Amino acid sequence: MFITQNISGAPVVDDFGDMIGFVSKSDITRFNFTGEDPAYVRVHVITHPQVISIEISASIGEAADLMLDKHVHHLVVMDEEDMVGVVSSLDFVKFVARNRNKF
Repeated sequence: MFITQNISGAPVVDDFGDMIGFVSKSDITRFNFTGEDPAYVRVHVITHPQVISIEISASIGEAADLMLDKHVHHLVVMDEEDMVGVVSSLDFVKFVARNRNKF
């Protein structure tokens, strides 16, 4: 899914649609070193149970500060109780690259 959707992380939801964690490419890479067969291990095993989120109304600066403070590369973007997206550290790199002439 990460390759086909061109993403580096995703929230993990249970059968009821409730978010129970977050998994990233780094988590999958670390798992690969365990030698376990990924066909038999469920994603919740490598999921980070603490989801760091930010409200959709937050500024880019607030998101950057939160990511630095929590030492994370992804934030789940919420609109009250609804997840509306994910912002990643790579999104910041893309933003700076596209706007470098404005700085």
